[in-house]
Amino acid sequence: MNLEGLEMIAVLIVIVLFVKLLEQFGLIEAGLE
Repeated sequence: MNLEGLEMIAVLIVIVLFVKLLEQFGLIEAGLE
């Protein structure tokens, strides 16, 4: 796997973790399911 692929995966992981944090703090509705 090349560096660009790893960077894309890292960005996706960061976005998912950020959304999870927002859900924990209740900043976004839990209606995504």
